Amino acid sequence: MPPSFQYPATAIDVTESMLAMPTADLLRISRYPLKVFPAKPELYHYIARLMADEIKKNNSVGQPTRWIVPIGPKAQYPLLARITNEEKISWKNVWMFHMDEWLDWQGRPLPVDHPFSLRGYAHRFLYDRMDPALLPPGEQIVFPDPFKLDYFSDKILEAGGVDTTFAGFGYRGHLAFNETPNNRYGRISPEEFARGKTRIAR
Repeated sequence: MPPSFQYPATAIDVTESMLAMPTADLLRISRYPLKVFPAKPELYHYIARLMADEIKKNNSVGQPTRWIVPIGPKAQYPLLARITNEEKISWKNVWMFHMDEWLDWQGRPLPVDHPFSLRGYAHRFLYDRMDPALLPPGEQIVFPDPFKLDYFSDKILEAGGVDTTFAGFGYRGHLAFNETPNNRYGRISPEEFARGKTRIAR
């Protein structure tokens, strides 16, 4: 670890510190395998290719592809749709669990034509761009539903689990709306948090 590096106090400080850190230092202190790309387009192409290749590999051995995916990062999805069409990759055995969705101030889903609707983005920039013959069955495209919170977990069990989770860091350093539920009114232990299911984050 660089001698000058000190762990910041908050998630925002952590994010800003990491973004300002020289690449060589970031690679050196990372506890996990880490790839650094020169610019975002290269990252998005890498993710799209990675996803396409995982489906192809699983298809070749008759195995399902079961993903939890975000909308953010998101620019890989039009690229993935294009690769899918060009290479005629079947998604018939793909399960897509979309990890999050924005709600309105009353806790209800945004209309799919709302610019912040993650479901709407997924359809416009991925599913609607794919050859209909290659699409997965509709019941294998799963979005969280605030009125049926356990549906998401139940569908994961039905699919037999999840193989890969793709996730991006939010502006506060969280992963996919996974902010701590702790507040002045109650505390959740790490064990309870690990056992948590689909929930509404405020």
